[in-house]
Amino acid sequence: MEHLDTFMTKNVKKQIMGLIIIFILNTIMAIVFTIANKSLVTESLYNVIVALRCINLSIQVLALLGLIFEKRILAHLSILLCLSISLSIVTLFPSSNNLIALISVSVTLILIQLILSTWYENRKVTLALGIGTVLYLNIFAAFEPSHPSISDYVDKTLYFSIIITLNYLLIMISLFNVALMMSINRATGFIKNLIYIDIKTGLFNERQFEHVLSKAITEQSKLIVLAIDLSNLQELNHHFGYRTIHKLYVEELSRIQSLMLPYGSTYKLDGPVLAYIVPSDQNSLIGSKTNLAEIINQLESTKFYETHEIHFKYQMLATQYPQDGINPSQLIDNLYHLKYSNTPSINSIRWYDQRSFDQLKRRIQLEKDLEQAIQSGDIYIVIQPQVTLKDYKVHGAEILARWRHPEYGDVSPNEFIPIAEQMYLIDRLTEHIIKEATVIHNQIKEINSDFKFQLAVNISASSINGKLDHHFRELTHPFEIEITESTLISLTENAKYTLGYLKAKGFTIAIDDFGTGFSNLEYLHALDVDVLKIDKRFVDSMMNSDKALKLVEALIIMAHTLGFNVVAEGVETKMQCDVLAVFDCDIIQGYWFAKPMLPEQFITFYKSSNDFN
Repeated sequence: MEHLDTFMTKNVKKQIMGLIIIFILNTIMAIVFTIANKSLVTESLYNVIVALRCINLSIQVLALLGLIFEKRILAHLSILLCLSISLSIVTLFPSSNNLIALISVSVTLILIQLILSTWYENRKVTLALGIGTVLYLNIFAAFEPSHPSISDYVDKTLYFSIIITLNYLLIMISLFNVALMMSINRATGFIKNLIYIDIKTGLFNERQFEHVLSKAITEQSKLIVLAIDLSNLQELNHHFGYRTIHKLYVEELSRIQSLMLPYGSTYKLDGPVLAYIVPSDQNSLIGSKTNLAEIINQLESTKFYETHEIHFKYQMLATQYPQDGINPSQLIDNLYHLKYSNTPSINSIRWYDQRSFDQLKRRIQLEKDLEQAIQSGDIYIVIQPQVTLKDYKVHGAEILARWRHPEYGDVSPNEFIPIAEQMYLIDRLTEHIIKEATVIHNQIKEINSDFKFQLAVNISASSINGKLDHHFRELTHPFEIEITESTLISLTENAKYTLGYLKAKGFTIAIDDFGTGFSNLEYLHALDVDVLKIDKRFVDSMMNSDKALKLVEALIIMAHTLGFNVVAEGVETKMQCDVLAVFDCDIIQGYWFAKPMLPEQFITFYKSSNDFN
């Protein structure tokens, strides 16, 4: 939005341009009148008057051009010069008729008063112009009879009546201009309060901060934008109510302003965010760890409301020009990003980091595009084979979701699955994956109808707890349902019943990433688990750590003791494979045998991979 001062300046410029155009037309009429009445004056005087009026017309045009092209000094000087010339012409070279001469002077004085009062927009200047024009008119009227150029006089009674009328007119115009300037000043002040002042706190608001910051950027090669945010506002509002907290917060502002006085004026941004502009010559204030630590400690405060203690907690945010942004909008957006991000603090300040902002921007874009990606098929499946260690035969495969984003390329499921859960799209995504898995399962059955090939599908706890249980119950193919260990605790009784029903139909249950979650054996017993999948992190670390090696061995022994099959994930070397074989691991999955592949590639792979020796 355009700043009010700029808007008012443009508005005044338009008004002055209109008045100057009227002035130009008046001068042109005066030139035409002089030429038409050439016989009334001597030839030498006629030439002087016409020349002066033409010069004046040129200066008026120059003033108009100065306004159009925003050359304020040129326009100002041109206006003053043309007004002076106009008044000199009607005073020194009046018409031969005293009434016409008087009216000419009056019209010129009125134009002078209107143009200058509009230009300066000051009631004192307007009042001085009013008094000056009235005095000038009466002085001219007093000395007019002795002027050598005037020879035609009207009746004295009529003449004095016209003088009184013109005085009255000038006085009314002067009073009107003064009243208008006072009203404009009051209205401008009121509008500024509405537009640039935060009504609830009395501080300058974000729009004014943006304007001041814009000016500071043009004057400074480097600067820092500092902000103080009441970080626990939402919690306080929830417990004590908005009105109570706002009242206490307003009381806090004077204390905060005094603490932050070395950092300049305080500006109120959106929410409980107070902003400051620190020029480059004061950056030492920011670098002083002691100063900031003391301010942070002093900002923390406790208020008492009735019988409650209310603790205000603050965080300090900072972004730099020009490293983090080159205009006010970017710098202010950086502060808001810091407010809602988890950027760590350095020397008591949370500094803006472009990388974390890009990550947030990426997440927002992924949230926006995810639903459409599910509908359009941009989320597709890949399949990674699972191989038995005893005979190196393909035992089954795990269905993995992938997203090929038009802007970001391949997006990991570790990134978009949590987004799908947060946006309540996980059920639709799971249903889409199960349908794709069913197609693959049918193709495998056509190749080998006797072989009990199982496809493993990752299912979130929210999907099993939700409406997809009906969809599971309609499936006839015995999939392996993988549930991460960390989600076991969130399964509802209905979800456990659904898993039991599916298990009775031939489905198997696998615990994915075993060893990274709660490791509660009661859940394993309650769900009648079939398979434990050892997380890739354990497989990676067992080659470098005796403890990890013993842990993997112990997990395999425990699983076999409980009657579970064991799948080791992330097997990438022959040495890992040999160690797992010694530990009697049942199945392995990893890049050592095959990377995840597209469905058509997997079908070809399955047909040709009876033996991996």
